[in-house]
Amino acid sequence: MARVYKPPVIEKDTGLEGQGVRKLDPESRHGFFQFWIAAASVLVSAIVLFVVAREIPNSGLSATGSVILAVCAAVAIVGLLLMYNAMRRMRIVSKSELNAGDRVESLLEQLDNRFSIFHDVREGEVWIDHVVVGPSGVFVIKSTPAASGQTTIRPSEARQATDGAEVVEKLARRLEPGANLGVSPVVCVAGANEAHEIDREGEVWVVPARRLVASILKRSSTPGAITNGVVDTGAFANDIVRAAALEKALVKHWNVPREKTLDDYRPRG
Repeated sequence: MARVYKPPVIEKDTGLEGQGVRKLDPESRHGFFQFWIAAASVLVSAIVLFVVAREIPNSGLSATGSVILAVCAAVAIVGLLLMYNAMRRMRIVSKSELNAGDRVESLLEQLDNRFSIFHDVREGEVWIDHVVVGPSGVFVIKSTPAASGQTTIRPSEARQATDGAEVVEKLARRLEPGANLGVSPVVCVAGANEAHEIDREGEVWVVPARRLVASILKRSSTPGAITNGVVDTGAFANDIVRAAALEKALVKHWNVPREKTLDDYRPRG
């Protein structure tokens, strides 16, 4: 089985119908608390500004009142900026997106032990659903639910896949320059309405979930493959060492734990 790396997942209801916040790491949890602390400071500042402003017509604006207004305005502006920053650090996804992600996770974990899989990682400001590292290449995968009647992916989904592929490619070159494994952006459509065929929109592969694993393993010349430059699947062994080196570098960089698989419970020797 593939080696799986995934940060601890804590889900918290936001009060928005059908929405949830995934707080995947300490930074995201800090962002969640930062948002509400900043929101409270903005609210208090607004109340103080309102009270002081009501007194201006009666008694005028004193020096003390001017200072209070300036401080409250500054606190409100800083609070709004902190709220904006906190929102960028949090990840808000719908329940259908969570279900699609879980389905893609379970399918990817069927890959053999030449592959490693990273779920729900973040690089800079970019959230990445899944990264597959193996001898057939590196695949940055955005999972999305299949919408009824939808024949193409949304531009935002393609952009998330390409953004993720770009940052992972730069990261791989910096961490392990000798790996030289191609990085492919993929949008995986999961659900009852997923398409039957593999398609390509610009640089992005669009793959139905049930064909994802096979498309990663196939020779590049074979219909339904999303690999690049893979001539013979038996030659994967030539790239296993490079994939393992990149896996080790990414584990250290993202600092994510490895989940136990059935292989960990099998008796040795």
